[in-house]
Amino acid sequence: MTELNSTLSWAPGFVHTTAGEDPIPFGFREEMEDFIVEEVPRRKPEGEGEHCWILVEKRGVSTSEAIRRLARRLNLNPRDMGFAGRKDARAVARQWISAPGIEPISAIGAELGHVRVLAAEKATRRLRLGGLAGNRFNLFLRRFPLDAEETARRVLEVISSRGLPNWFGPQRFGFAGRGHELGRLLLARDFPAYIKALCSPVHAPHTEVTRELEKRVVEATRPSHKSCASFARDLDPDLADIARQLARRPLDWESAARAISLPLRSLHLSSYQALLFNEILGQRLAGYDSVRTGDVVWKHDSGACFIAEADDPELEARVKKMEVSSSGPLYGHKLLMGNGEQLAEEAAQMAREQIVLKDLKGERPVPDLAGARRPLRVPVSELQFDLEEGGARLQFFLPAGAYATSLIEELRKDLWLSPTPDGRPIKSKGD
Repeated sequence: MTELNSTLSWAPGFVHTTAGEDPIPFGFREEMEDFIVEEVPRRKPEGEGEHCWILVEKRGVSTSEAIRRLARRLNLNPRDMGFAGRKDARAVARQWISAPGIEPISAIGAELGHVRVLAAEKATRRLRLGGLAGNRFNLFLRRFPLDAEETARRVLEVISSRGLPNWFGPQRFGFAGRGHELGRLLLARDFPAYIKALCSPVHAPHTEVTRELEKRVVEATRPSHKSCASFARDLDPDLADIARQLARRPLDWESAARAISLPLRSLHLSSYQALLFNEILGQRLAGYDSVRTGDVVWKHDSGACFIAEADDPELEARVKKMEVSSSGPLYGHKLLMGNGEQLAEEAAQMAREQIVLKDLKGERPVPDLAGARRPLRVPVSELQFDLEEGGARLQFFLPAGAYATSLIEELRKDLWLSPTPDGRPIKSKGD
């Protein structure tokens, strides 16, 4: 194994599991069609009920933007829409979005500028974040070298037999890879710093109007904040919410934070949770496919957890079969803690970050953090690798929450270490 790489601020302790294999140079995500992802919900729409589940195919559009476009078409508030997971904007992605009180005929066939409705069915429930069984990936690796086929198959065999380290990928941390900084500020209720950071070039689009917003926000006078309303319509929708609220209530940083959509605030907190999980995984990476006495163990078939006891041969067999794995923390007030070494590691992390679980219940505008366990590894199923004209085709299924780029990184060994860590060569295409 190579030495620990310290350049990934969002994945402390990251190293390649297959560091003994040579990197494979190939083109990744050069065209939108090179990365196709289809989400698989935990349940299917029933064909009746008060909600409508709408299957969309989006190209080069974020999940939030797809929801906004669909909401405009259906004359709904985007906040009334539901979805099970966020899909990468730089891909061909098929996902379900739910809308209340809508008949399927109102949505079927809609073309919304790189967002196309494929199907719509009635359902009894709104889609909730996390309601996924997983995602099916179909990736084209351009200019894949023919002499690297055996290397690729060895890498994939290691991942297939040991499981894929369940890193949160760079997408979780925003385009600057620093979304966790926003989550840390929000959790600390440092609302002035949170709002200023959101409007800064680190986290906001690099446009003239955004720079003007930052200038007026940082100036922090009643006139400067009141003037933000004059150009709110030209801002990104999330920043526009901040600008309008500061114009209504100058210098009221908490109300400005409350104006930010709940999904976005929750995303910032989840980025912070993800950073802390990645740190724990980095500490455990040498034995990520093992379970220690006292570990909280994750059951892959159900997501249920239990604490590992000493001298349990049945457990050892289940670990080898990849039925269960050790888990890491997504901190929250309902988090199940283990004991022994795992408890000591997580307690040390919480002490350093000044995290107290009972204080994570959330007090507006800070969202509630219930907490959860996340497996340190995930099985890769339906794995298929084939050489094709012009490259290679890689297909596989990952459980919900796992990142396809984790697998690609094991093959190329350079994407996450580059200035554009999830492979950004896709050409920008306007609507």
